[in-house]
Amino acid sequence: LLIEPGEPLPVSLEEAIERARGTTRVDPDEPVGVFWELYPPGGGPYAVRMSIRLVDEGGGFWKGLGSMLGLADRSAGSVALEWEETIPARAAIQPRALVLALPDLPPGAYALELEAVLPDSRRARAERAIVVE
Repeated sequence: LLIEPGEPLPVSLEEAIERARGTTRVDPDEPVGVFWELYPPGGGPYAVRMSIRLVDEGGGFWKGLGSMLGLADRSAGSVALEWEETIPARAAIQPRALVLALPDLPPGAYALELEAVLPDSRRARAERAIVVE
């Protein structure tokens, strides 16, 4: 969920909804908040590898065709942040929020990708299209 930035960051979906952005269009001079929830399987504690990536969807017809045919790397032209965090035992919902700065980002279409990888290699992934104006 894209949210308006500000302190403190939301710690629940209810708080995040109150700050939800009404658009996926962003200004590169203004930070944008991101909120998500992870629903971990039972057990724990265990480490989860989290990543957030901003992928440039631009490049025109030939780049898109190359990606579709598997001839081009979709991650080329992307910026990523990766970290590891511990999920406590018996956690049913792990809410998370962060604020991204997008300075000097050229206008265009981007995909904001979020991924969580569990110790057994299971993955949860979400993607949101955004447009930088």
